[in-house]
Amino acid sequence: MTKPRWGIVMTVREPAQLVLANVHYHLGQGAAEIHVFLDDPVDPVGELLAGIDRLSVHRCDADHWDRLNKGRRPTSQTRRQSLNATLVYANSTVDWLVHMDADEFLFQKHPLAEELEYVPRQPGYLGFRVRERAFINAKQAELFDGAFRVPFYGRDAMLSPLFGELAPFLTHGMSGHAAGKACVPVGRDLRMSIHGPRTLDGGRLPPLHSSSTVLLHFDGLTRLHWAVKMLRYADGKPEGLVGPHRLAQLGFMRDGCEGLAEILEFHDVLKSVETDDSPRLLALGLLEHLPFDVGDDARKAVEDAGMSLDAEAFDNDLRNRSADILDGLKA
Repeated sequence: MTKPRWGIVMTVREPAQLVLANVHYHLGQGAAEIHVFLDDPVDPVGELLAGIDRLSVHRCDADHWDRLNKGRRPTSQTRRQSLNATLVYANSTVDWLVHMDADEFLFQKHPLAEELEYVPRQPGYLGFRVRERAFINAKQAELFDGAFRVPFYGRDAMLSPLFGELAPFLTHGMSGHAAGKACVPVGRDLRMSIHGPRTLDGGRLPPLHSSSTVLLHFDGLTRLHWAVKMLRYADGKPEGLVGPHRLAQLGFMRDGCEGLAEILEFHDVLKSVETDDSPRLLALGLLEHLPFDVGDDARKAVEDAGMSLDAEAFDNDLRNRSADILDGLKA
């Protein structure tokens, strides 16, 4: 019997190293097809992705939005993602489709395809719980170094005892999202949304949580990358785009951080685990050391493009690319 085939769709505007690593990692992990939508239609990563087997690249130019949304490019990033994912869902040749971001990686404790053989296609979907990368003692050599925080789905009264002064900046113990992502059976009357499918009238569906696979979220490839991402949020209109915990983070950066150095210190408090706190988090099931490796194919693809996964080299390049937002900050 042929095992179910699964694929991925993502809309990206991210550093080329991350996009290349994500694509090659998931192809090596068994993805039957990957669709990458370039939110910036002239994104140079498109040339680096050309010709890769099982990969389709879509440029979100005026013609794309003319076909998909009557010529209107949605102002909301999440709306653009949902429309692109639903387009692929309606035309995909795989059995199951996952919508995810470029900074998210599927880690299979045992093969996803084997689990999908037994997952009912009705009435819901297979949900991947999230794990969020944590730096150990704020140290990093490669972009994907670190351990992983595990979400805490408990009573609100436990948040402060577990997380102390960080509690207002977290959702279920995560500084990013705790909702996970969805593996959706293809061929039904559904719309793809960010964290799970919807019925055509907007109704939600129940998930069956995966026993094989978790979603690893690298919310900031480096501490500087996180700072730039958050500063760009702050430059825009984050209300309605991010959750209350993110707004609290942005508020603290605005009111409690004077310059880049203090923003990076806030990052380390928020997203780094000290060695002496690891036993507590491990014992409570709030931290995992997973043997995640992006793989030789991903490293070679990045190197062939003239880049590396070295964190210091990435930050040096990022300072040049993000001069517009960093130059005005106090060091």
